[in-house]
Amino acid sequence: MEKKIVMTKDFARKAAILGTEEYARYMQLKAQYPTFTPTRYSIDQKADRVSYEKLSYKSMAILIAEWRPNDKAALEELESIKREAKAYAGSYGIVKHWFLSNYKEQYMSRMSASTNDD
Repeated sequence: MEKKIVMTKDFARKAAILGTEEYARYMQLKAQYPTFTPTRYSIDQKADRVSYEKLSYKSMAILIAEWRPNDKAALEELESIKREAKAYAGSYGIVKHWFLSNYKEQYMSRMSASTNDD
């Protein structure tokens, strides 16, 4: 209806390489629908979505050590959660969820303070 050939970023990248299955499929679609425009599929992002882009395992450990300097058990708990999460797909999400469940207030105040400094 919109006269578009919609493809993912990965498919578009592979379709640009002569001889790949994706290239052959794209050329077939282009021949069948010559007036259609190729377009990349994109997910609509929520405007109010909170991003934790600088939150890595290393930064989690550094922040926990800073916020609880004499509490080795807190760092051991982080390492334990990381080990357990490796057994599942999306292990980073599991660890991030645990971290934010325990330290979200401190983390958010830290991030708001750092954005105010910029």
